[in-house]
Amino acid sequence: CERNTLSLMAPQAEQMQIVVASSCYCFASVGMLLFNKFAVQDFPLECCLVWAQLFFAASCLSLFAFPYIHVGSARDLFRWCMVVPFYCG
Repeated sequence: CERNTLSLMAPQAEQMQIVVASSCYCFASVGMLLFNKFAVQDFPLECCLVWAQLFFAASCLSLFAFPYIHVGSARDLFRWCMVVPFYCG
């Protein structure tokens, strides 16, 4: 009987984790959208603001997430590098 209770709790915990993660993502996205809107209104050089955000994000990823970033092969890396120009403008 106890085993059935534990197996029923796992899907509920997974569902709750999905709901919390989705909610956090939505709040973060809306927050970034609003703060970037306000920042662009107050900062005269929009492109410099975007570059500063890019370098901040890249440096944080390099410092804190580097051990967890894995590129399969050079071929994979070059395939992803073809995607970059589509996001640059």
